[in-house]
Amino acid sequence: MAKRGATHVFRAKTCTEAIGKATAKLGRNISIVNRREVREENLFSKLTAGKLGGDMMEVELEVEVSEPDAAKSGTEPPADPKSNHLLDKTYARALASAARRPAPVDAALCTLGSASAGLAGRLDEMQRAVIARLERDRADLRGELRSLLSLQARGGVPNVSPELIAEYQRLVDEADMAEDVARNVVEMVHSAAGAGGAGMLRSALRGELARRIPAAGPILLREGKTTVAALVGPTGAGKSTTIAKLAVDFALRKKKTVGLINEDDTRPGADCQMKNLGQIMSLPVKSVNEPAQAAEAVRAMGDLDLVLVDTGGRSPRDVRGMEKLREVIRAVKPDETHLVLASGVSEKLMFHAVARFRNIGFDRLILTKLDEAITHGGILNLFSKLADGLSYVTTGQKYLESLVAADGDLLARLILGMAEVAEGGVRETAAAAGDE
Repeated sequence: MAKRGATHVFRAKTCTEAIGKATAKLGRNISIVNRREVREENLFSKLTAGKLGGDMMEVELEVEVSEPDAAKSGTEPPADPKSNHLLDKTYARALASAARRPAPVDAALCTLGSASAGLAGRLDEMQRAVIARLERDRADLRGELRSLLSLQARGGVPNVSPELIAEYQRLVDEADMAEDVARNVVEMVHSAAGAGGAGMLRSALRGELARRIPAAGPILLREGKTTVAALVGPTGAGKSTTIAKLAVDFALRKKKTVGLINEDDTRPGADCQMKNLGQIMSLPVKSVNEPAQAAEAVRAMGDLDLVLVDTGGRSPRDVRGMEKLREVIRAVKPDETHLVLASGVSEKLMFHAVARFRNIGFDRLILTKLDEAITHGGILNLFSKLADGLSYVTTGQKYLESLVAADGDLLARLILGMAEVAEGGVRETAAAAGDE
């Protein structure tokens, strides 16, 4: 039987480190008498007055040296190889069983060896799991705090129902809608719909978004007269591709006579691209460089139902190019002038283009490349400051499926995540089923 001697106290960050300190100083023939967790005060803990994360947890072990009685008397136990062999096997089975069972955390005594090492490892693992959970909780609290501070910076939480506050945050955080626009939307819905159910509020929100997107409708042909529609816009907006889609729509689907005028003399291959399109579809094509040539080309196509004028892309900063474009548009005298903007570009570029092309005299907008836009809340940001109607949107490269006449409800569903652009068209999402 082992004798109880003087105890020693060791402190470390983990139980394993404390045992290591004890064995290094006293040897391996020791027993753990007591174990407890202590908090070490530091400057941060004093500043935070004991709040979570303000002090450091440590493990304190109280151990004693255990010496066998036989060793104290200087005698050895009687040798019995058979008995010792059986004892070794029994002890090995006991250790294996102890490793499979979770050791009690508050055990008062534990002999040093495999069992105590296993207990220390499990305690260490439990400590790490608790710390990780606390860190996650703290990160969630920080996120909520940032959200509340952000709302406060915007002027506070909108005075609406909790369901609409959640929709407001989704519009801002997920759809990239401007905060003032989103606030105005949910407050209007709250005023009109009151405290209805979630489905009713979602439907009212969808209607409010659709109402704020002015749909000008597609190109309207005039009976017995030639309709001239010109497309203008910055470089890379997709004017030529949209012209081709419009030609396919009117010539192949609607069976109308269509002519093409190409004023784009800056982009390499633009002239060949337009002539190839005309050859494939058997459409007359005229390439022009000067305003007078453009006016003459329109007169030459005076017996057609629709004349589509493709102008060269201009940088809003190109003063000379913008002036030439204005002269071409004056000479052509189009019935409709559509400003083409790519929906995937930043809002600053959109608003800058709108301001610079305003002098050209456009009266409608076409939004292209909806398939390249990550979010669609910027559409409402754009029309919150514009009175011009939206005529078309394009959703991909396919000529037959990807040209869509502007529809406020379609764009509202895209903004709310009830629809998505995929495979050149627009389709309902799984989330839309529960909203209908």
